[in-house]
Amino acid sequence: MPGGVSVDRWLWQPVAVSLSVAAGLFLISGIPGDLGFFGPFIAFAVFAIGAIALAILAVIQAVRKRPRRAVSLALAIFAPLVLAPSLIWTAECVHVGLTVGIDMMQPNGPQKPNASGFQTYDWSTGMVGNVNTMLIHDARPHGAKPVATVENHIAGMCEGAAEHLIGRYFTCEFY
Repeated sequence: MPGGVSVDRWLWQPVAVSLSVAAGLFLISGIPGDLGFFGPFIAFAVFAIGAIALAILAVIQAVRKRPRRAVSLALAIFAPLVLAPSLIWTAECVHVGLTVGIDMMQPNGPQKPNASGFQTYDWSTGMVGNVNTMLIHDARPHGAKPVATVENHIAGMCEGAAEHLIGRYFTCEFY
């Protein structure tokens, strides 16, 4: 403040911006195609650069004897790390909405539902050597975890590896 004493306050803006950037990067990283393939590398680079900048600012604030601001900036570094599972789950739920709701993330469209009530969507980025991710919709009334009863080429690869995402949607990753 000009001509006055600087007040040391808790800052919520760095944490909010840090979490928003992390959520956006997790969302971009799951998009099929080149962006989804390079997304994790971009996300890591952005996070590393941001973490270094925030750490430098936190040290400067600590040297200036503003501990609340220093801790606020340090929290901006650690908040995305602590909340990463929640941010990833939220990004995957948004991807379900984009895939199932408006077919935005399905260049070839979904596979037709088979006789056992499963419908699969390909969430892979399409790059050789990258992990293949499938979204499985289980339309059966009991909604059990999909196992080897899936009657297509994914059956053997997703056996016991499907993880519940939301509602009757499951994800399966394989190489």
